[in-house]
Amino acid sequence: MTIKKISNSFLYLFLLFKIINDFFPVITKTIPMFNQMVSVLLFFLLIIPKEFMVYEKIRINKIYLTAYLILIFWSIYSLLSGLWSINLGATLNQSNSIISFLLSFFIITQLIDTQQKLENMNKLFLIIFIAYLIISVWEMTTFSHLPTSKAVIDGRFTNAPYGPFFNRNNFASILLLIFPLIIFGLRKSKGKIFIPILILFMVIIFFVQGARIAILALSFFIIVNIFYSTKTESLISLILILITLFLYNHFKDNKLLILAKKGTISEIVSLNYEIDSYKQSSMKQRKYLGLSAIEMFFESKMCGVGSGNFENNMTPLRKSKTAGIINSHNFFMEILATNGLLVAMLLFFLFVYVLINLLRIYKKDKDALGLILVLILLIPASILPSSFFRFFHFWNIFAYICSYIALKNQEFGI
Repeated sequence: MTIKKISNSFLYLFLLFKIINDFFPVITKTIPMFNQMVSVLLFFLLIIPKEFMVYEKIRINKIYLTAYLILIFWSIYSLLSGLWSINLGATLNQSNSIISFLLSFFIITQLIDTQQKLENMNKLFLIIFIAYLIISVWEMTTFSHLPTSKAVIDGRFTNAPYGPFFNRNNFASILLLIFPLIIFGLRKSKGKIFIPILILFMVIIFFVQGARIAILALSFFIIVNIFYSTKTESLISLILILITLFLYNHFKDNKLLILAKKGTISEIVSLNYEIDSYKQSSMKQRKYLGLSAIEMFFESKMCGVGSGNFENNMTPLRKSKTAGIINSHNFFMEILATNGLLVAMLLFFLFVYVLINLLRIYKKDKDALGLILVLILLIPASILPSSFFRFFHFWNIFAYICSYIALKNQEFGI
C-alpha cells in the first residue's frame, strides 16, 4: 500500500470517527477532543507534501466558496465578540465550536467529490438511523436509557426515547432531519417497501417522547410523502393500519398500552390549552426566551452580547418569566442575540441560497425533494434543542447537502 493510500484511509477513518461522535455523543466529554482531532485532519489535508496528499488541490465552487466565506467570517466575529462579552471563557468555548463546525463542513465537502462517495455517506446515515430506531425500541419497551440521558441522571422512570443524547428534544430534532434523507434515499432502491414501517416507527417515537413540535413537523412530512407514494407503499400503509387496529383491540387492557394511550391523549389535548393556560408551558417559555433574545439584541446595539453569552445575559427578571430556563431554544434567535444582525443575516442568506440551489436541481432531479424537506424541517427542529451549540450533527448533514448540490450542478451544468 502506497503512502498516498495510507493517508487517504487515515483521513476517511478520522472523518468517520468524527461523524460517529457527533451523532452518538455517549461520552460527551470527548466532543472537544474530537474537535481538536478535526483540526489535525485539516492539517493533513492541507499541509502534507503534495505527493502524499489525497487531493492535489482544494475544490472550490460557488456553493462551497459562499459557505466557507460566511463560516470564516462567523468564526472571526465570534472571537472578536469576546472584547465586549460578559463571559470571555464562554465566548472562547463557543468560538471553538464554531471553528469546529467550519472545519467539519470544509473536510466533508472536500472529501465527498464523487456520486459514489455521496451514496456511501447516505448509507452511513441509514446505519445511524437504524441504530437510533433500535435504541428507541429498547428504551420504550424496557424503560431503560443510555447513561448520558437526562432520564438516568435525574432518576426518571419513563419510556420516552432519549437516544444517545442528554435531552429527548435533542434526539427528536436529529430524527426530524435525518428521516427525510433515509426515506428519499430508499425510494431509489428495493428498500422503499419499508418506508411505511419507518414512518409508523417515527410516529410512535414522537408520541411517546411527547415532542409536540416534532409531531406537527412529521405530520407535514407525511402529507408531502403521500403525493409521492407508490401503490405498493399505499397498500403496505393500509395493511399496517389494519394490523395496528387489530393489535390495539387485542391488547387494549395492557398496562403499558394504557399508559401510552394516556400520554398520547395528554399531548394532543395540551396543544389546545397552551395559549390560555396559567402554567409555564414549554410554548410560553419559548415565547419569553424569544422576547429575551430580542431585548439582548437591541441592548447590544444589534452587535450581539457575545458568542456563548446568552445564558449569562438571562437576568433574574427574564428567568422569572421562563421558569428558570436560560437556554435560547431557538437557533436563529440565539445567533441574533449573541452574534448580532450581520452574522444572523449572512447565515440566513446561506440557508436561502442553498434552498434556491436545491429548487433548481429539483426541476431536473426529483430526488432533491428529500434534501429540500431537510431544510424546511430544520425550522421546527431548530426550536427543539436547548442551544444551537449542542447541535453538532447538523453540520454533517448540511455539508452532505452542499456536496450534493456541487455534484449535481456539475452534472447538469447549472
